[in-house]
Amino acid sequence: MPYHISWYIEQRVILIQINGRIELDEFEKLHNESFDYVMQSQFKVHAIADLSQFEAIPTNLRMLSSATSQEKNHNQGMTVLVMPKMPGVIRFIASMVMQTLRLEYRMCETVDEAFNILQRIDTDLTSRTSTYAP
Repeated sequence: MPYHISWYIEQRVILIQINGRIELDEFEKLHNESFDYVMQSQFKVHAIADLSQFEAIPTNLRMLSSATSQEKNHNQGMTVLVMPKMPGVIRFIASMVMQTLRLEYRMCETVDEAFNILQRIDTDLTSRTSTYAP
């Protein structure tokens, strides 16, 4: 499977890691699985999407939109994309995908930086530490 989803901080932040190439059906599964994490929490759930090892994602925005058509949940928080040294065109495509999914997002270079961004946005995270080990 070209992706892995786990809690970065239990019930508060999920970590999505995409490795290699991800096809539309896999992207739809990833979206649904991450949405399940949001639904099972009673708190606002943020996401860190580590794209440092990905090679390609679907770029047909119409198909992406129909594959991920569920409404945004009130528990859905910020998504931070980890995209170290990615070419501008890849960043542009990622930005278009996030806009198509109607998600609030930021971009950064490392997972640590992503968590720092989330801590600035959600003060409930400032006293929390992650169990993530790269």
